[in-house]
Amino acid sequence: MSPSLSPDARDALYRDCALAITAVGRDRESLFLARLALLLMEAVGDEARCREAIEAAAREVPAPSLSREPPRG
Repeated sequence: MSPSLSPDARDALYRDCALAITAVGRDRESLFLARLALLLMEAVGDEARCREAIEAAAREVPAPSLSREPPRG
């Protein structure tokens, strides 16, 4: 699976996605991400590529950002 977005487009989409996640709020973040993933998988339209992407994402989950708020407790 080779990326087809320019670096500028990737950065803009990352920003827009992060803003949308923030807008829906923490309580709906997981639902938003699942819905977004489903819509993107439907746009790809290739079950094998989608499964490969799911597996790659699960293998390559980055460490939490230092800018993220620490858990309260």
